[in-house]
Amino acid sequence: MSTTRKLLSAGVAVCAALALSAAPASASPLSQMRSWARNGGMHAINLIVKDANAISASANADDLQEIGIECAAFSTDLRVAQDHPMPDKAIQVHWAAMLKDYQLGTYYCVQGINDNSSSDLQTFINYASAGNNQLGIAEKMVEKLVK
Repeated sequence: MSTTRKLLSAGVAVCAALALSAAPASASPLSQMRSWARNGGMHAINLIVKDANAISASANADDLQEIGIECAAFSTDLRVAQDHPMPDKAIQVHWAAMLKDYQLGTYYCVQGINDNSSSDLQTFINYASAGNNQLGIAEKMVEKLVK
């Protein structure tokens, strides 16, 4: 499995865990997370998961042109996610960092595909990895809220 596919698969798994973790709630911070999820946050997560799955599928098929198209769509959907900051300020720090890393990654993904640049594609992978790390931190913080 390529590094890109591994990173994207890990990102999809963490996004799914974050989506599931945000659902149950009863305490105030949990109620805020539920409200966030109902008012666009879950939609943002679903877009991220959808796009990561599409990029992964295109990578599995070695379809570079489709990867570029999917990265451009991901970039657009990340802007939607930016409109839905996490209600918990500490989690938001990592959510925002994840979105920034993914946004920068999608730029290099599209550039790398358009210019056939392995350097840009490696930069995309590096930003995707950094975004996945931030998402993993956010996911662990959400899990603590749920417990």
